[in-house]
Amino acid sequence: EMTMPLLVMFAIVQLVFTGTLFQVFDSPGLEQLAWIMPSRWAVAAAGATSDLAHLMPPWDEKRPQDLDPLWEHTAAQWGMNIA
Repeated sequence: EMTMPLLVMFAIVQLVFTGTLFQVFDSPGLEQLAWIMPSRWAVAAAGATSDLAHLMPPWDEKRPQDLDPLWEHTAAQWGMNIA
């Protein structure tokens, strides 16, 4: 019973740092913190597989070419995300 709040907090932190709720890349400090989260790399691998960078609307309408580099739809990026 005492561990349940910690597990919920851990799950929420993982969800926040995936990069799907708000822009994580190009955010100094936040991006580096996201690197140590397993969920960031799991979603990045799924994003590279499904080309999520082009499926999701751009974070900034003024700069639609500014995409998350971990979601690049290439075999090399997918391999790096999985490793």
